Amino acid sequence: MTEAKSPEPSRDDAPHNNLGEFRKEYYSASKQASDNSRHLALAGLAIVWIFKKDTPSGILVPDAMYLPALMFVTALLLDFLQYSSKALIWGWWTRSEEKRGRATEYAPRWFNWPAIAFFWVKQVVVGFGYVFILHYLSGTIHLAS
Repeated sequence: MTEAKSPEPSRDDAPHNNLGEFRKEYYSASKQASDNSRHLALAGLAIVWIFKKDTPSGILVPDAMYLPALMFVTALLLDFLQYSSKALIWGWWTRSEEKRGRATEYAPRWFNWPAIAFFWVKQVVVGFGYVFILHYLSGTIHLAS
């Protein structure tokens, strides 16, 4: 008896053998995650705004919503810092290389570290913002039985 061979994978199922392909997938996923966290931070602020109360002395937000609001604003600041730090570092480096007349293919690895740090902290901060909102909602909204 001969053992049956599994069919060859189709081109779509074949593993990526190119580091460039892996990097493209990483860039695509991290861009989407960054966009999503920005949208989630804005949506989180909108949720906080839903629970505000207008009073004669001004707008009042429930105490339990201050921390989530602060986290969402912090996430937006981290988003700004993520892209600003990347633009500053890469802009400075490419300009300095141009001035030296060099066409370098490789940059120091640490150039991406600030943006990566801001990216991951932003993801965590948005996640915790929603944990606190869900905690608030679980004690505020009561479903009829």
